[in-house]
Amino acid sequence: MRSDKNKVWSRITSNLCSNANSSRSKKKAKNTFTQSTKKRCGLFLELSKTTLKNSAPQAENVKEEKINMIKRKIVNINENLCTGCGNCIPKCAEGALQIVNGKAKMIKEVYCDGLGACLGYCPQGAITIIEREAEPFDEKEVHENLKSKATTATTSNIQAHSKPQKPQWPVKLNLVPTKAPFFENANLLLAADCAPIALRNFHDKLMSGKRVLIGCPKFNDAREYAQKLSEIFKQNDVADVTVAYMEVPCCTGLKWAVNKALELSGKQIPVKEYEVKIGGEIVEL
Repeated sequence: MRSDKNKVWSRITSNLCSNANSSRSKKKAKNTFTQSTKKRCGLFLELSKTTLKNSAPQAENVKEEKINMIKRKIVNINENLCTGCGNCIPKCAEGALQIVNGKAKMIKEVYCDGLGACLGYCPQGAITIIEREAEPFDEKEVHENLKSKATTATTSNIQAHSKPQKPQWPVKLNLVPTKAPFFENANLLLAADCAPIALRNFHDKLMSGKRVLIGCPKFNDAREYAQKLSEIFKQNDVADVTVAYMEVPCCTGLKWAVNKALELSGKQIPVKEYEVKIGGEIVEL
C-alpha cells in the first residue's frame, strides 16, 4: 500500500518539475525573442537615422543649385557666324572664352560678368549679350582661373624634351619651301616673331626637338600664311603642330592661319596652343 502511494507521489512530483521546466523554457524563449526584436528595431532605427542624415545634404545641394540659377545678362556666341579668329579671347579679362574645335566657346558661366568687353572685337558680329537663366558671376572663381593660367610654365604644362635641336634653314614662314625633308614626321612649331625675345627660356620650353617656323600676322597677310601652311600640310606628313603667339590681338592671326590651313588641307593634325604673356610667362590654352 505504501509502495503504491510512493509511486503516485513520485509521478506527481515528476509532472510538477516537468511543467516548471517547460514554463522556464517558454519564459526564456520569450525573453530571447523580446531582446532580439528590440535589437532588430534598434538597428532599423539607426539605419533610418543614417539614411535621413545622408539624404539631407543632397536635398540641400539640390535646393542650393536651384537658388544659384539666376536671370542675368551673359555673352552668347553664334557658332554659325564664328570663324575662330580668336580676337575676342584676349579681350575677355575674366578668361571666360576659349577656342574649342575652331570656335569661340564660353568655358564656364561663372567666369562671364556679362559686361561684353569682347563684343567690339568680333569681325563677324557673332557675339551678343542676352538675358537668360545662368549661374551668377563668381569673382573668386575668376581669380582662381586667372591665377592658374598666369602661372609660369612648369613641367606639368610643357615637358622639356631631351631631344637636341635639329639644324634648319630658313625659318621664316614666307621663305620656307612647301616641300622639304625636315617637314617629314616633324613636330612643327609655329611661333610669333616676338615670342623668342619675350619668353624666357624659349628654346627649352618650346623649341627643343621641333622644326621651327616664325611669322608675324601684323606685317604679313594671315590669309597667305594659311595658304602656305595648307600646302605644307598637304605635301608633308607633319606629326603635330604647336602654335605660340603673343597675347596681343593681332598675334592670334597665327592661330587662325593654322586652323584655316587644316581646313584647306583636309588633314587632321594635333594642335597645341600657347599664349606668351608680355611679362614673359606662358599659358597653355
